[in-house]
Amino acid sequence: LSSVLAHSTPGVDLAILSLHMAGTGSLLGSINFLCTTICCRNPAQKKPMKMPLFCWCLAVASILLLISLPVLAGGLTMLLFDRNFNT
Repeated sequence: LSSVLAHSTPGVDLAILSLHMAGTGSLLGSINFLCTTICCRNPAQKKPMKMPLFCWCLAVASILLLISLPVLAGGLTMLLFDRNFNT
């Protein structure tokens, strides 16, 4: 994917850019879910152990997305720079 010889059309660059934009949207969505889980709880559920299992699953999935998506974005950015600027 990093050489332009086999895939010389801009379609591959646009596909990589669309993956980058989808990752940005997922990152912002995970921040939204995490903030909603933390800030908008029922007053009776102020202790973390009183939260339902579904809220815990959303929080864990959001944290995992926050950890993994910057790595994916860095790899996609390096791939775009390698294809276009031969770095």
